[in-house]
Amino acid sequence: MELEQLDVKIAFLHGDLEERIYMQQPEGFIEPGKKDYVCKLKRSLYGLKQSPRQWYKRFDTFMVTHGYSCCEYDCCVYYRVLDDGSLLLLTLYVDDMLIATKSKSHILHLKKLLSREFDMKDLGSAKKILGMEIHRDRKAGKLWEVHDWIYFYILWMANMLEISVIVYYSIVKYRGRVHGIDRGS
Repeated sequence: MELEQLDVKIAFLHGDLEERIYMQQPEGFIEPGKKDYVCKLKRSLYGLKQSPRQWYKRFDTFMVTHGYSCCEYDCCVYYRVLDDGSLLLLTLYVDDMLIATKSKSHILHLKKLLSREFDMKDLGSAKKILGMEIHRDRKAGKLWEVHDWIYFYILWMANMLEISVIVYYSIVKYRGRVHGIDRGS
């Protein structure tokens, strides 16, 4: 299994606005005699309440247009059944992405597609995402993640260290579609 990581640079600026939004002129850009004028935004901007949603809508449209399906139970998981019957998965958390599949060439193809549409930073093989370190043993065919110390501190503060937190996941396929994640033991 190959696992690669990407980051979208300035993700919220990729969103298209659906309504008219005006703002005061930014300091340093006010033209003499036009102090009371306002600016009409043409694109999404950081700080707007609409920005995260507009970014997601643009990304979702892009993925669906290119033949990927959105997981029914988690709208930030996209998948595609490849010609050889294997699965390609992409997970999105705001502007951070993980791509997983058996073939490195399929990952490279998706990275090229994404880079043509969005300003991307290719982080290569996944090592750390959302405070979790990702480790792998290619010889043994194993991949696992280690939580940052802060998670254990929070569990300790809540007297929850005795609770079993290790869960193994497997993808459930039903009629060629991914419907969710099954927690196996």
